Amino acid sequence: MCNCSDLPEIVGDPLYNNIAITFVGISANPEYFQEAESDSWEPELEFGECNVRCKECGQYWYFECAPEESTFPLFGLKYRDHGYEPFQSEIEEKKEWLSILAHGGTQESECRIKGCKNLKLLGRELCVKHITFP
Repeated sequence: MCNCSDLPEIVGDPLYNNIAITFVGISANPEYFQEAESDSWEPELEFGECNVRCKECGQYWYFECAPEESTFPLFGLKYRDHGYEPFQSEIEEKKEWLSILAHGGTQESECRIKGCKNLKLLGRELCVKHITFP
């Protein structure tokens, strides 16, 4: 049984890399930090980027999957049909938004990268452009 219809447009797993960071926004927005689950994907999930369809409900997904033998999505973006796959700029925008949610927002001070005028993520020294997600 799949959970596609229960999930928002984007989902991610910021805890996969076991980094010692507290993501204060996860508890406030738990629906965005769940795994997309299905008994069968078409084509099968594979490490890296892939466009798949849930064979149970027909939902199309763009996934970035873990480098594991039995892989699973670390980041997912729903899209409407086979004729449409998300652009790289759309994927990056959604990942940045998910990172802001996971961190619980931004601070009032600027990123520590020289010349960057973006605001730091809450509890971090860098902005959303300089911290990759997931």
